[in-house]
Amino acid sequence: MTSALKLERTLAVFDLETTGVDVNNDRIVSLAVGWHNGAAWQCKEMRFNPGRPIPAEATAVHGISDADVADKPAFVDVASRVIECFKGCDVAGFNCRSFDVPMLSAEFKRCGIEWPTPDVKIVDVFKIYNRKEPRTLGAAVRLYCGREHENAHNATADVVACLDILEEQAKRYGCSTLDELAALERDP
Repeated sequence: MTSALKLERTLAVFDLETTGVDVNNDRIVSLAVGWHNGAAWQCKEMRFNPGRPIPAEATAVHGISDADVADKPAFVDVASRVIECFKGCDVAGFNCRSFDVPMLSAEFKRCGIEWPTPDVKIVDVFKIYNRKEPRTLGAAVRLYCGREHENAHNATADVVACLDILEEQAKRYGCSTLDELAALERDP
């Protein structure tokens, strides 16, 4: 795969799987890192024993159970090797500014390692996506109804557009009740 990126430093694209979403109390169970040097990609995954049971809700999301990490090292025991994965690298990820960077930073901090350092550039693909691919009523009308939203910000026109979108979502996602649609809203 040829890259359009011209990189000043190696880019470490990473993702975490964790015991939950609380950076102060939850722990990392899996870290995947892909390095891109401008020409080639290289990937690595590491798993860690969080030192506590992985909640069933977390396992349902990422599929990693206590048995899967029972013989893996604790993060603190390999933190010096893990930080090497990020040395001299800028970083990127999907929703990384809101979750992955704070979670990894907290895990490193518990080990006495400060990360990210001030020279690290961070790019959040999710934030770019939301900024460049608008999540507006007009964008939803285009996606679901295949037309432009006329009279945007007119309350009646917005209500009609919202109802049209709801009808199209019900069709697209195979829902016949409001409860089924509501479940989609809560589905991780």
